[in-house]
Amino acid sequence: MKDDPSNTVNQVAYPGASHRMSHPRRLEALAILSGMQPKPLPEARVLELGCAAGRNLVPQACAYPEAEFLGVDISAAQVAEGQAVIKALEISNIALREANVVDIDESWGQFDYILCHGVYSWVHPEIQDHLLRICRQNLSPQGVAYVSYNVLPGWHVRSITRDLMRYHTDELSSPTERVVRARAILGFVAKHAPMESSYKRVLAEEVNSVKLSDDAYLHYEFLASENHPCYFHEFIDRAAAHELQYLGDANSARLTVRAAPQEAQAALANLPMLRQQQYMDFLLNTTFRRTLLCHADINLERRRSSEYLHRFHIGLSGRPRRVQLDLVAADPVDVVIGNNTVSSTSPFAKAGLQHLINVYPGTVTLAELHKSAVESLEEAGFPVLDQPSMEVDDMAAVVMEVYLGGAIELSLHPPEVAIEVSNRPLASPMVRLQASTQGRAVSQLHETIGLDPFRRHVVSRLDGEHDLDWLWRDLASAVDKGEIDATPNSMESLDEILEWCRDRALLIG
Repeated sequence: MKDDPSNTVNQVAYPGASHRMSHPRRLEALAILSGMQPKPLPEARVLELGCAAGRNLVPQACAYPEAEFLGVDISAAQVAEGQAVIKALEISNIALREANVVDIDESWGQFDYILCHGVYSWVHPEIQDHLLRICRQNLSPQGVAYVSYNVLPGWHVRSITRDLMRYHTDELSSPTERVVRARAILGFVAKHAPMESSYKRVLAEEVNSVKLSDDAYLHYEFLASENHPCYFHEFIDRAAAHELQYLGDANSARLTVRAAPQEAQAALANLPMLRQQQYMDFLLNTTFRRTLLCHADINLERRRSSEYLHRFHIGLSGRPRRVQLDLVAADPVDVVIGNNTVSSTSPFAKAGLQHLINVYPGTVTLAELHKSAVESLEEAGFPVLDQPSMEVDDMAAVVMEVYLGGAIELSLHPPEVAIEVSNRPLASPMVRLQASTQGRAVSQLHETIGLDPFRRHVVSRLDGEHDLDWLWRDLASAVDKGEIDATPNSMESLDEILEWCRDRALLIG
């Protein structure tokens, strides 16, 4: 093969992005819920292995200026790009360093959070051992390591796609040409596979997935020489050999058997936790995992007790569908929150969900959530005083149920967001810089948000100094001068753009 990663790493820039589930906020919360005592995030040291240009790490450093962040990557070009952004933002609590992970030793010190996204499966097994070694020797006693990787059985099918693409592009040396040819051969085989066959249906799904993938992702995921998916239990065994244990999954919906089909949950309920997790992968045909690790000598509390929730700020894990719920109706409601759906018949739970929808993308404490739910029910004429289960602890149980379903995010140190559009809207310096230089920005919730030309223009000017009238005149002037290519279908009012930004946590208050 001609695609030695050492030769292509600087030819094809890895499409680095923010990864919300890798954020230390989420890791800190799960550690607390598991009985650990991690270093508070605002005071923590954070290390990212394979940081690329820092698109995942720089927003964290901007949000927590008293914490210390270090990113490591083998690509000189990527590191230089990230260093230029850090210089432009004038932030001093982060450094990006060009280095090979095999050179990281105990002299680098200890870190409270170690992040390794999109690296483990895509390096040689010897390097994988180095990554796990770092997660042990450089992790503070109560620290948390995040490692993402491709898993089986889901990758058995994807390996067919990868083998096909690599075979068809074996003699090519140009990464760009390989990607073009790889897309073409996958489409050809999917089109001509036997009709009505399960194989054709599988290939059709892969074609749709590849269509949504950018070229750099396709290159590293399917065409590079290293890609080693493994079973979950194999990864856990390798981590145990490095004196690390399974803390949980960054996706809270994977923390219990609830992720499995309902009819299968009873069969899994009494199995040991690690076997539960492996059987869920078989049931769900899992392709990717985000595993959290900690030192093996920590005695973890696995009950996910709701008693801890009094310490947290509570928010929805994804953008909700804006609805006004009938709180007192006996009929069940389905509330769409990002990729999750929460179903409930309880007026108490509905009132809590309604408040979280109303304050999104903001967060509330458990006491605030309980108070709002009770007041809303009283205003709706519901006999609150006659109900036996509407105390603060009952709301904690509701929150924990929804959290384990994946629709709630908990944080001890929540992001700064605006829940209303002010007369002088403000976006962070990082978001303004990203809006002025590229077509996407990282929100306060650590999500990468695509920006069209109208939104880029507006967001880049949200410095808190200009009022709505100035922003409107500035936008109109840019359209008149042809600085923004406007068509009737692309025109939006300033109010619509700003509300869109607020709903995606691009504004701070």
